[in-house]
Amino acid sequence: MRILAIMGILSFGPCVPVTAPITDTAVDGDSISTVWPDRLVEAPTYGPILKYAVSGSRCSDLETRVWDPLQSGHRRIATIWCGTNAIQAQVSVSDCVTHLAGAVAHARANGATWVIVATMLDRNWQGSDSTPAQEVRDAAAAYNLRIRNEYNTTIGADQLLDFSAMPEWGVDGAYADHTYFEDGIHPSNNGQTIIAGHWDDALAEARVALDARIGILH
Repeated sequence: MRILAIMGILSFGPCVPVTAPITDTAVDGDSISTVWPDRLVEAPTYGPILKYAVSGSRCSDLETRVWDPLQSGHRRIATIWCGTNAIQAQVSVSDCVTHLAGAVAHARANGATWVIVATMLDRNWQGSDSTPAQEVRDAAAAYNLRIRNEYNTTIGADQLLDFSAMPEWGVDGAYADHTYFEDGIHPSNNGQTIIAGHWDDALAEARVALDARIGILH
């Protein structure tokens, strides 16, 4: 027997177990996010992986991406990972943050009830005639710092996966280690598998948090 009290009304009835809905995982971003979803170990057991990432994308592109409608009985987690192409093109940090927040809002408008954002990996940042490479690198660091500090306020996400805090991905010059990087920009084959492992862990945390909202405790 259970007793349910809502707004002062008592009802008696059998205990009904709460089951988690099927969990869609919507993945959007640039070229890096076109590979790691296929290497997830845990996430596919919870529902479909919806892959929207396109090589060369900036966060502004994610704001208008067409997503599949959320199916009845499903819930949706979204991963949003972008910024490296815009920073390399010398888009301002403030504009990058604004567009990242727009991408998060777009995910929510398309049914995501939990959104994870990530900081950028190190890369071989290139300068131009008017902008030294170090200035671009500094902008990348500033963008990552803003994501770390504002992911759940200005940006509007629920969770952060902070690659920039991991020595193999985030320290200056990490891009030169071919254990993790292929060409100074993109992760190596081994690197993509490691990245997928980090996303598996982040997605597991997200599912636990969403389950807690409906009374399922792990």
